[in-house]
Amino acid sequence: MNKTPLISTVMRFHKGGNLEYLKEALTSLYSQSHTNIEIVLCMQNIESEDLKSVENVVDRLQSESQAKSKRVVKYLHSESEGNADIRSKLLLMGIESASGEYLGFLDYDDILYPHAYEVFTGFFPKDKEIAFIAGSVDRVIMVNVDG
Repeated sequence: MNKTPLISTVMRFHKGGNLEYLKEALTSLYSQSHTNIEIVLCMQNIESEDLKSVENVVDRLQSESQAKSKRVVKYLHSESEGNADIRSKLLLMGIESASGEYLGFLDYDDILYPHAYEVFTGFFPKDKEIAFIAGSVDRVIMVNVDG
């Protein structure tokens, strides 16, 4: 029996989004010291070749993390007419599909530090009054020193 709580992480991704950023975000979830994670990937208007690329990344990350535990990955799809942004619908789909004790959200273009979920879950058992935890944001500014 796994004593660490399952954290369901809802991620949104849409057509036109940067696949490299998504790969980095997924890698950060697979790098978590807290290993009991379900990834709920909610995708809008995703093309089949992009979906295949995402599935290949997940397969690679799954095989590389054999020493740890596998992540459960759920793929949810939604189509919208035109370029309508359906963020709320995607989030709701992800929340309804999640099966974890805790719920996390990660944008496809963000990453988590390797111990983020371990730190976050450490707060909940200690204080029953805590219902929500948010982390801070680090920004990296790149400057071209060559002019």
